[in-house]
Amino acid sequence: MKYEVGYSVGDVTIKSIVDKKMEISCACGKDKWIMIDSFRRMNTNCTCPKHEKLETGQKHGRLTLVKKTVDNRSFSKWECKCECGKTTEVGASQIVAGVVVSCGCSRRGISHDQEEYILGEYKKGRPCQEIADEIGVKEHTVRRMMERNGVARRSNADCNRKLSLDETAFEVLTRDSMYWLGFLAADGNVHGRNIKVELHPVDEAHLVKFKQFCKSGHNVSRTKKGQYVAITFSSQRIADSLFKFHVTPKKSLTFDPYPYCANNADFWRGMIDGDGSVRIDADGYFKVILCGSIPCMKAFEKWAKANSCSKGSICVEGNIGKFSLAGKPAKEIAEKLYGNNPKYYLERKAKVAEKALGIKLPVYAL
Repeated sequence: MKYEVGYSVGDVTIKSIVDKKMEISCACGKDKWIMIDSFRRMNTNCTCPKHEKLETGQKHGRLTLVKKTVDNRSFSKWECKCECGKTTEVGASQIVAGVVVSCGCSRRGISHDQEEYILGEYKKGRPCQEIADEIGVKEHTVRRMMERNGVARRSNADCNRKLSLDETAFEVLTRDSMYWLGFLAADGNVHGRNIKVELHPVDEAHLVKFKQFCKSGHNVSRTKKGQYVAITFSSQRIADSLFKFHVTPKKSLTFDPYPYCANNADFWRGMIDGDGSVRIDADGYFKVILCGSIPCMKAFEKWAKANSCSKGSICVEGNIGKFSLAGKPAKEIAEKLYGNNPKYYLERKAKVAEKALGIKLPVYAL
């Protein structure tokens, strides 16, 4: 069909034709350029707000018009309140054409009240799939809703956790958490999100104490050859907390104590219980020894010299350092380590300290 300037169809009139394009004018006064071939396929009935009067209080779909926020010659916007309770701003042409009928809740399949319920249940620890099944929507619908509300999602492993675990155990520095931070820094294994502690069977009761501290439902079990006992669990949240306090994978040669921990006796008692020694030699000489990374030994040396009359130095063997205290300095440090009414300590090392210091440590029931 051959079109000419001035030709009208419905509410549209041709203003000009240039090559394969034409300029058309709508009855509302809006002009635009289109391809000639597109003209016969287009909707020539104007849907601009000018042709349908919108008023406050009108309801379109789930939206109720509240007030006009933008009012131009050919473009306007309305503030609308959705049935779910949320307020949104929508273009007038979208309202008239029926393109937008809600704030998005009809598309999501989750009402405002349901959102509050889902977020509350998720924070209690329930997995997304379980909540989605209860509400009657898909799991990905629940996950997208949480993303819109800025809720950090747990991993699938954490959602499906069947054994109890206090994932906040290392988020705050306390005397107890600093002891176990020191113990894990010396004798723990952190790999990705997995935390493992492995000891000789004679120290199995100590792993039970660690399990008690973490409120863990995981078993303390023997390794395949029965030479060690171990406890293992997986938690990204705990791994992140440990990382914050410098307990990281491959820490043996690089560990540098967190500054606040480096000034705490409970932390150093944990380090010594993990990778140190408290002993009385055959000649009756009392010693306290700690081995570890060079940065760790420097921190321990600084703390030891600040709390005893020691003038010793670090002995370096390859990438590992050792700092030893003997005699009076060792007893002064042992007094700091064990004389503060500690809750956690390795039994066999504590007995040596009790003998050297002439004290009796408190016993906490498991």
